[in-house]
Amino acid sequence: MPGTGRDSGRLRFQPWAGPRGKVAILDRDGRPLDGFGLEQCPEIYGDEIARTVSWGNGGGDLAKLKVKAVRLHFMMEDADLFSIQFRAAQARGG
Repeated sequence: MPGTGRDSGRLRFQPWAGPRGKVAILDRDGRPLDGFGLEQCPEIYGDEIARTVSWGNGGGDLAKLKVKAVRLHFMMEDADLFSIQFRAAQARGG
């Protein structure tokens, strides 16, 4: 996958019927972080090996969250979650 210039989260997601899911990033107390709530995450559809999760705040650059303790909240319907991966931004070649 080409470098995006941002840290990102990817997941292996397999919906069964009526597929849908969303992910929120919460603080230690369970409150959604600004720009990373379920409302900002577009619904996830389809069986994917490496789906990059995004939020309505410009794509979901997770770099600013590196030093924070966070919780993940998954809202899924008729789906299984197999893995979660966080990736550092890849340097762009020039």
